Amino acid sequence: MTLPAIDTDQLYTFTDCIFDKQDRVEVRRIGLDQDGDTRAKSAYYESPDEMVGDFSTIIEWNATNDVYFGVSPRETRGATDADVIECRTIFADFDNNTTVDEASQRIADAGFPPPTVLVCSGHGTHAYWRLEDEIDTDTFRQMQQGIARTLGSDPKVQNPSRVMRVPFTHHVIKPGQAECFITDMHSERRYALDAFEFKPVEPDSEPKASRHTFNRDDHPNAFERCSKYVEAMPPAISGQGGHDATFEVACTCFRFGLSEHEARQILDTYNQRCEPPWSDRELEHKISEASRVVSESGDVGSMLGKDTGFNWTKAAEYADRRDRREQKETPADETDESKADSASKSKPLFTFHTAAEFDSLDLKRDYHIPGILAAGPPTVLAGSFKTLKTSIGVDLLLSLAAGRPFLGQYPVNHTRVAFMSGESGGYALQNLARRVATAKAINLADVGDAFRICTTVPKLNDNEHLHAMYEFIADNEIGLFAVDPIYLAMAGLRSDDAGNLFKVGEMLEPLTAIGRATGCTMMAIHHNSRGATRANSGEPAELADIAWGGFPEWAGQWLLLARRERYDPDSDGEHRLWLTAGGRDGHSTLVGVNVTEGRQDSLSGRKWLVDVGQAASTRKAAADAEQQRREQHKREKQYKQLEGDRMAIIGFLKSNADGDTQSRIRDRLGLNSSRFSRAFDTLIEDGFVVGSQITKTNGQTYEGYKLDPDALGRTRTNQ
Repeated sequence: MTLPAIDTDQLYTFTDCIFDKQDRVEVRRIGLDQDGDTRAKSAYYESPDEMVGDFSTIIEWNATNDVYFGVSPRETRGATDADVIECRTIFADFDNNTTVDEASQRIADAGFPPPTVLVCSGHGTHAYWRLEDEIDTDTFRQMQQGIARTLGSDPKVQNPSRVMRVPFTHHVIKPGQAECFITDMHSERRYALDAFEFKPVEPDSEPKASRHTFNRDDHPNAFERCSKYVEAMPPAISGQGGHDATFEVACTCFRFGLSEHEARQILDTYNQRCEPPWSDRELEHKISEASRVVSESGDVGSMLGKDTGFNWTKAAEYADRRDRREQKETPADETDESKADSASKSKPLFTFHTAAEFDSLDLKRDYHIPGILAAGPPTVLAGSFKTLKTSIGVDLLLSLAAGRPFLGQYPVNHTRVAFMSGESGGYALQNLARRVATAKAINLADVGDAFRICTTVPKLNDNEHLHAMYEFIADNEIGLFAVDPIYLAMAGLRSDDAGNLFKVGEMLEPLTAIGRATGCTMMAIHHNSRGATRANSGEPAELADIAWGGFPEWAGQWLLLARRERYDPDSDGEHRLWLTAGGRDGHSTLVGVNVTEGRQDSLSGRKWLVDVGQAASTRKAAADAEQQRREQHKREKQYKQLEGDRMAIIGFLKSNADGDTQSRIRDRLGLNSSRFSRAFDTLIEDGFVVGSQITKTNGQTYEGYKLDPDALGRTRTNQ
């Protein structure tokens, strides 16, 4: 591949046109795996200048990948719409080999102002307009839709996290090695929103017929199925992709073949979980737009023919069984007639409380581990690479099952647990569980059936697996159920779907439903993104560090692990970790965890020793250790520099046996005065260099120095 001639000045100007200096930039590379499927990987730069400074790496990626950049700055190190909260630049993507001249003519004919940047993409043209002020993601989406509608450009280019091809890169996946390059650029061109007048939306005279043949009368439970499905979808949170989440719910209603009136009922219930709730006008707009989009795509009723989860009727039966176990016996004075009358009354679809009734409800949250782990909310235990996720998970589960403190520190409420782990293998899990039990002064066998373990994981897209999980949890009254690692359970999820909030959320939906129906806390053990800034920084992990889209949104609470220090392979299996615990209920904890696992080849063998320290003292100890390390490194660096300077002086004097003046030696070696004096003085002190008279070619004699011949066989260490 012939690389383009890269003009760094042009790149800096280009990024100045698109971004502010403090913006975080996502660069996404997309290639093909061995099966011919696309796979994507993102890197994040903390400023546009940092991206330009590392452009040689981007060109290396381009040898086997198409490379794109996120036009809107990323608030967090993520690749989803939820990772964008403001947009500075709007843009158009002209496909089908549209030339720059053709695109410019369409822009002029529409009355649009000239673009800030024009780029020949290799198979079309990209036009960018920088705005005077940043806009929110909802406004951005509306602007992008208007641009596509007016200019006839790609209508899919409307989501805030959209990426575009990086200038000075080539097409790799498509044949031809077409080059992407900048054709016009004016950083002073910035526009107000009213500079753009869009073509109005034309109402469809004949809505597109659905590609899916269905008769709503054949699906009397469509509303109930849709309600159950939406229950598991993530709520809309302001600043975290709230529009996308709500719009997807609205589209889902029409994919279940519901009417606009029914969709409004679903959205009203969903809106109670949104932060903040949408207004009536906003909901009506989303419903209307969703109806249009689903109708145009021909997907009305498409969900009715799908198996949208496990058997909800059977799930309800198990939930009812649980409720019956918890209910008291029927009062003796309740007659068969009264029970019949009660049963004949239909249960209302929605239950509303007055403010006084709601205030009087005895609502409370129970905790498995007070301040650390609540009972009920979906839970993610996640950590960076090799941060003992499975080991900490086993400590937690055994603590609950045996009623022993978690990590030897935190009291627990006894509960029955189950663990499905498909990565470590039976031997490693047995060894780990025995070591953890020993540390808790118990025998693993004595825990009995309060701790259940399985060395395979379920498939979340397999209804038979889901039913088996359901029945096991309900029949054995499991209070906490963990799957490790969760990615092995997500069969059917393509690699390029990992960042898709909705596809991952749909895959996690059965866990939510099982937990809600059984009252069990469902825990997914997962990994943090390897590209997270804190992965190797010694700082605690944050919720945004969890890998893949959907997991941060799904998590009602979280336990996050990160390394405080890099692991030393020569240690006795010693790990220095941060543990961050938090949840939507408001509990929050940050502690330092020190774990010693031992080594198989050591006298003491493998073990499980845990020490927990408060964040402040842990940080101080880490800071002190880091300061000592830096001072030692500084001393070693200075010593190495001094020895290098000494050897340079000795080498020069070896080549000039008659010696030379001090200033000439310094100048010929190019050393500054302080470095030269420090090295030269020690050579005199050690007797390597002695004074001499130097006669120059002009006949003048000067005070000089030469190497002592007797010192050539000596070193500084054997003085």
